[in-house]
Amino acid sequence: MQTKIILSLIGATFLAGCGSSSNNLNQAIEQTPTTIPQVVPQPSDNTTDILDKTLEEPLLEEPIKVLPSQQPTQPVVNTDPIEESPKVLPSQQPTQPVVDTDPIEEVTASQPVDITVERGPVIGAYVSDAKGVRGYNLGNGNYRFNEMPSYPIHVYGGYIDVNRDGIINDNDSKLMINLSLHELNQTKVTLVTTLAHNNELKDELMGEYGLSQEDIYTLTPSQSLEVASISDELYRYCIENNTTLDTIDLNTLVGLREKIQSRLQSSQDMEGDIIDIITQNEIALMKELDNTLKSNETKEAQNDINNSSAIQAPQEIVDALPITSLSQDQIDGLLFMYQEEKVARDLYLKLYETWGLNIFSNIAASEQTHMDAVKTLLQKYEIAVPVEDESYGEFALEELQSLYDALILQGSTSSTDALEVGKLVEETDIADLQERLVDAPEDIAIIYNSLLEGSYNHLNAFNSQLEGNVGGGNGGNGRR
Repeated sequence: MQTKIILSLIGATFLAGCGSSSNNLNQAIEQTPTTIPQVVPQPSDNTTDILDKTLEEPLLEEPIKVLPSQQPTQPVVNTDPIEESPKVLPSQQPTQPVVDTDPIEEVTASQPVDITVERGPVIGAYVSDAKGVRGYNLGNGNYRFNEMPSYPIHVYGGYIDVNRDGIINDNDSKLMINLSLHELNQTKVTLVTTLAHNNELKDELMGEYGLSQEDIYTLTPSQSLEVASISDELYRYCIENNTTLDTIDLNTLVGLREKIQSRLQSSQDMEGDIIDIITQNEIALMKELDNTLKSNETKEAQNDINNSSAIQAPQEIVDALPITSLSQDQIDGLLFMYQEEKVARDLYLKLYETWGLNIFSNIAASEQTHMDAVKTLLQKYEIAVPVEDESYGEFALEELQSLYDALILQGSTSSTDALEVGKLVEETDIADLQERLVDAPEDIAIIYNSLLEGSYNHLNAFNSQLEGNVGGGNGGNGRR
């Protein structure tokens, strides 16, 4: 278990300088290998968009995953019969959203429906259906409706994961145009599906680029060089002309033929698989357009991703999925993860009291949301919560109690040591979550992936703070 490894590391690096207290701590810590594996954040394809409450400075200066004074605000959802889509656009672009004038046909289903939004993968967008019901961010450009949405579906704002690494940072870009999907029962939202609502434009896409109607509604840029080439040149046109897709008519699209065909031919001549090719093209395009995020915009990105994530509505997500039969290992895993998130919360609150570093209070609040999310699973499966939220510093598992006690002792020596403790906690949490994601049922996997993405963000934040805290000594920039 990773917690035993971390305890061993503490024993190897800390006890030698602790005087008489080292003998007591030695008795509490198992002797296990004295190295901890370096856990480098590697986002899963199924990573869910978690996650955390808004993190204040200095936490939010770090490029983070998954988040705008210039970013779209949440649209006002009209509960009357729909006449116009909400207007949520960056300040630099036109404010007229795509308006659906067709009658809304409804399709009902009891199962959740996942919608994929891709320019590259779009993270942290506001995705809503014709009734104003919102889809929650599951990560990697996927959004979940708890039942079949009412069409059309509209996408506002969000961030393009240009290099497809699962992390939104200054390599990536704001989505500067609105997207939509009008075709019933389809689940892919792209620039191509947005244009295809106009039959003349759809005929041009099918006739000129060899796309079938099925291709238009089922292929994303990551699956088709044709769709990727069309998307790249459409996006370039909109950004360079400060306009939106709803202004594009047949003459405009015909006028882009030569550029689209040239890009398609160039892509076909490139070596590598399709993902590598389209990723290289997207990176080059965003740099050419000077459309990548600035370092100060990562805070905006964090806010939006927080607000769109499944962790913000864990009860709705969990309740929408069927109850499955859990193994004893899965039950034990839920009990363990609830308490491990509690270790992090209680520890960070204590370290904030000691050193006054905002990063600890910020992340402690996030860990509370993680505890609440796991608690929804415990309640769903009628598993007793092992220890109450209010019992700070107390844990039912001896392994976690020993971990907490040891980390409190280590974190009390200097602000730098306290930050190192935070880093170790997040590395351990990441490893434990990855282990328990194997064969997890869908409802548990969604929550665990949300926690995992949050831990990546926290680890990035601690690393960033440590870089700025070098030489902080016993006081650092804390209280002492």
